[in-house]
Amino acid sequence: MIIERRQLFRGALAAAAGAGLVSASGTASAAAGNGPGDLVFDFSPRMNQWEGAGETQFSHAWCNLFQGVTAGTRYWYVTSNQSGTGRGIWRLDHDFTKAKWMKELQLPSAKHIGAPTYDAARNRLYVALEPGGKGQVWEVQLEGTGNWTGRTTRVRDLDGAGSRPQGYSAPWCAVNPLDGLLYSSVFGSPVETPNRVDRIFAYDPDDNFRHVRTLTIPSGFYIHRIQGGAFGANGNLYLSSDRDDRPGHKKLHGYRVPAGTGPGQVEPLGTVDINAPNLEVEGLAIGVPSDYAPAAGSALSGTWIRVGCLRVDWFSLDNVYMKRYWVPDRRFV
Repeated sequence: MIIERRQLFRGALAAAAGAGLVSASGTASAAAGNGPGDLVFDFSPRMNQWEGAGETQFSHAWCNLFQGVTAGTRYWYVTSNQSGTGRGIWRLDHDFTKAKWMKELQLPSAKHIGAPTYDAARNRLYVALEPGGKGQVWEVQLEGTGNWTGRTTRVRDLDGAGSRPQGYSAPWCAVNPLDGLLYSSVFGSPVETPNRVDRIFAYDPDDNFRHVRTLTIPSGFYIHRIQGGAFGANGNLYLSSDRDDRPGHKKLHGYRVPAGTGPGQVEPLGTVDINAPNLEVEGLAIGVPSDYAPAAGSALSGTWIRVGCLRVDWFSLDNVYMKRYWVPDRRFV
């Protein structure tokens, strides 16, 4: 299967090279008539070309009711929703082996800590929070070393002074590096109205998280039970779902987000199967902590996408299965 996928990928590159849109090595060429720096490719990010690269199992204190993971500058950050000590954010080194308890969030037990996202431009973490009458995020300012500064840590309402389009639901949040906005949505379950996710909302962290944009998902591509979200460097959004497509098989969904800050419709990019029998799919991360990233290579250098899956152990530490996918070309993430 991996060999077949590689052949498909090389074939797509060869076809693009023949059309003059990419070089034989896969380098993009500028399209005639477009503005400076605009690039045109004859194929979209094909998620069925991602290569599954196995998983790593962890069973540590940070795994207890694990909710998600994000890559910072020097560290990974994971969130735990367990009650008592350890509920909040953990900082881990690049191979997940050395964990440091970083910051606890004192919340009522009914408040659910969700998946985190790292905002590189502002050097902040945001963590999705629900319920409590309104969707919220926990905002934590980091220092240059990637540790918690103690200067800024606060809970912020999503569109606190406005319409609050998500109500109490905020299962995930993710910062788009192209526009600096924080995106989120409802969860999508029988307790939601409607029983699906067909809209994604964007908020401005520099304007009290004011709701500034609504994107729709086209009919037939709705998603349910969203657990985590992450943006690629090119502004594509990936969402992890805990809804079984068939027993034990769940999905990672990709969407191209239209440029600009106005309303629009996302373009579905495809799905990747998450083989997760008896596991709960949680959040995802794209790339690695940048201090550990390999040296810049050719335009074809790929990147990793990780999806964390949880198995609760009532008698011992919970288990997290970090599933890995290799994306052959980082230009399309």
